[in-house]
Amino acid sequence: APRSMRDGRLLSGWGTATATYPALQFPANARARLLSDGSVEVEAAASDMGPGTYTSMTQVAAETLGLPPEEMRFGLGRSDFPFAPPHGGSQTMAAVGSAVRAACIAVQKAAAEVAVKDRRSPLFGANAVEWIGGHLVPTGARPSGPSYGEVVGSAGGTPIETTASVERDAETAAKYSMHAFGAVFVEVTVDPDVGLARVKRALGVYSAGRIVNPRLARSQCIGGMVGGIGMALMERTALDPRDGRPV
Repeated sequence: APRSMRDGRLLSGWGTATATYPALQFPANARARLLSDGSVEVEAAASDMGPGTYTSMTQVAAETLGLPPEEMRFGLGRSDFPFAPPHGGSQTMAAVGSAVRAACIAVQKAAAEVAVKDRRSPLFGANAVEWIGGHLVPTGARPSGPSYGEVVGSAGGTPIETTASVERDAETAAKYSMHAFGAVFVEVTVDPDVGLARVKRALGVYSAGRIVNPRLARSQCIGGMVGGIGMALMERTALDPRDGRPV
């Protein structure tokens, strides 16, 4: 009941709220380019308004290609890069991240085809090959094979480049409801003499699929909680009583 809980002379209250948001994924494209120095360039016409797109997309490319992030260069923010959806709706990783992964897989396949057709390559004529830790080796074997840079260099040094497109399968989208979920719990005290409110504790619990970068994801979750606290305690929309419009 109201005013039934106290923390010393302060009034105490507990509150909880649930959260859900659709797991959106708009069509997206990305380009991956292998260079003779062993580095990789990945591009998409996405943007980064603060959640760490440069970092997370670099992680996706590095993991897919089996290379350290230091050898990746991710570019965004240009209209002549492969098309990407607007940076909103919490769907950049699902959309652009999936496109980056697809582009890296495609460029691996293209580089493997170059290697098995190149008479100067140690894997010339191989029937089945695979990329392991950034090196091309016969399938099922684990000897050290040529790296991405060595494949490009052996074939003349011209960068190997591919572009990939991804979009959510329409049949899957029609069959399943896809959401992220959460719950937030808070403990608040109010000074009964002056009405001053203080948030003593806040706990957020979230289920948001695979987390690519825990630090960035945690920052987003805490940022949402801070925004909610600010809205609840420090913001107000004043409505004009004559017509209901915001003043």
